Amino acid sequence: MVITIFTYKYTPRVAYSFSLLFKHILKLEYCIEPDLSKAEYVTGPKLYYGPTPASQIKMWLPASGLLFEAGIKADLNISTGTFKGVTILFPVDSDDGILPFDLPGMAFYLVSRYEEYQSFQADHFGRFPAKESMAAKNDFLHEPIVNYWAIYLGHLLEELFPKLSINYPDFSVRTSFDIDFAWAYRHRPWWRILAAGLRELLSGSWDTFRERLLVLMGGGADPFDVFDYLKQIHKDLQLDPVFFFLLGDYGTYDKNISAEVPELQRLIAQLSDEYLVGIHPSFQSNQDDEQLSKEIQRLAKCTGELTRHSRQHFLMLEFPKTYHRLLENGITDDYSMGFADDIGFRAGLASPFPWYDLSTEKEQPLMIHPFALMDVSLQSYLGLSTTDALAKAQQLYEAVREVNGEFFILWHNSSFSSKHGWKGWREVFEKILSFATEIK
Repeated sequence: MVITIFTYKYTPRVAYSFSLLFKHILKLEYCIEPDLSKAEYVTGPKLYYGPTPASQIKMWLPASGLLFEAGIKADLNISTGTFKGVTILFPVDSDDGILPFDLPGMAFYLVSRYEEYQSFQADHFGRFPAKESMAAKNDFLHEPIVNYWAIYLGHLLEELFPKLSINYPDFSVRTSFDIDFAWAYRHRPWWRILAAGLRELLSGSWDTFRERLLVLMGGGADPFDVFDYLKQIHKDLQLDPVFFFLLGDYGTYDKNISAEVPELQRLIAQLSDEYLVGIHPSFQSNQDDEQLSKEIQRLAKCTGELTRHSRQHFLMLEFPKTYHRLLENGITDDYSMGFADDIGFRAGLASPFPWYDLSTEKEQPLMIHPFALMDVSLQSYLGLSTTDALAKAQQLYEAVREVNGEFFILWHNSSFSSKHGWKGWREVFEKILSFATEIK
């Protein structure tokens, strides 16, 4: 059965927001009708979305006005409140609505990343930090709040319209890996090996120096070469990981192994035969318009085809510039939606969603895959112990499972090496996968 949404005004924002809630989260058939005069001819379930109730339709979904606008307001006033103990945006002072706030408006504001088009205090890399977000300031960063309210609306609609059929999504788990350095010691230029060894000697890092010598002399495994291990654990748990390779030119923030190294090319080719492999656009690609294309071509040389998937190195994400660049280079799916300095839900959502470009007021052909947590966020930015990190991860997992979302984690192959500051984190990774896949 189809539900008809009558709206005060039809705009691209209205179309996008109901598609987000009803198509991408609730899997509910719907149609939007701006002509209220047709309400009397519609016999099935119907709602009115507008600033005030409509006499022709009993069920009113309040609107704050955000979806009827166009353009970006520097001084947009965001009111907040709570309903049933959960945060809401754009509350409405009326008891006549089926909800006491503008849910489509709230979803649009968070998912479009409206606040990232406005002025903010950037971090030292120029990124939008978690602490600047509406979610952090109102203490809901660790909740997939858009999923929560969408599911709540779904249950409400089932009560109002018992014949309505809603196909709620299934809970799922996904893993992904950023490969900044495929190997810790091997397949690097001799001068970089020599310089690194000298630094270790001068700093007294004897264990690391001995490990380096052992690996280079063929007497030990490279600590970053965990690909067979990752293949096996994902096979055992029946998960399909995504690998993103950094193939930039050597620079201050791009110190990856050269894309011309035959061993790296073989590794990428082997992984791409079994799993999804994407590009990890370099830091430099944010300043050089031609760089991303070069890196995509380097990956294609290994895989035999142009990738459509990416995740930004350092999670460098600038609206709308970054996504415009990705689209220009044929990227259809991006996995950068998350914060470096905290865990949680940057867009308030734990489900893939299409990007709405506020600069053009259009939904674009780019799917965004938000992740819930990153290893570096837990260990380096938040400074958590392995015990506390696991507890935080489990809290996020439970929050996503409650709303049948997608629990997506980001890890690095370098985060399994005890001698490189990650003692005990292999066990954290395994335990996260264990409870997330309900294999105890």
